Amino acid sequence: MAFTDVQNYLDLMTSEHVGQEKYAAFLSIFLQGQVDLLNLYSTMPQLFDLDVAVGDQLDAVGVRVGISRLVTTPIVGKYFAWDTDFVGWDQGVWQAPTDPDTGIVRLSDEAYRTLIRAKIAANHWDGTVPGAYEVWAVAYGDGMLTMQDNQDMTTVVTWVGPPPDAVTIALMSGEIMLKPAGVEVSSVLLREPDGTLRRLR
Repeated sequence: MAFTDVQNYLDLMTSEHVGQEKYAAFLSIFLQGQVDLLNLYSTMPQLFDLDVAVGDQLDAVGVRVGISRLVTTPIVGKYFAWDTDFVGWDQGVWQAPTDPDTGIVRLSDEAYRTLIRAKIAANHWDGTVPGAYEVWAVAYGDGMLTMQDNQDMTTVVTWVGPPPDAVTIALMSGEIMLKPAGVEVSSVLLREPDGTLRRLR
């Protein structure tokens, strides 16, 4: 039954009350608050949908996933700057009036949304390289990252495609870097369109 209109309930009145205007008016006043609450409750799942949640609602999703918008170590060197690799136009982060000069400590909604998606996928990671590709596909898109096993308990992770923004690089290198237990990620690389490799970390 739809909860959008009091009339849905007035239509359920028994035959002996149909036509009694005062009774119908009383029911309308009594039921209107209940219907308004039901309408509000019906919108709540959408408010906490990862694809559309913002602000406090997104924070609530992150709490349940197990990851915070606040980073424990400031992400340094990621504010917008001219003539600096990876923090130029559409890559660097604009420093807000409340941001510390030492670095980013609070992620934007979009960066946090990506982090939550990756954390959800990582919570189900089976520790294999193919499994890591599945996690990265959820967070960044299919085929954006590759992992090379050096057979010496280290791996090299390479970003393939358009260069990511500065915060994504920082998160990819830290908060959501996947590696099997006991294995070290020796470097994170960017593959340029011409095939050359640049070191991100």
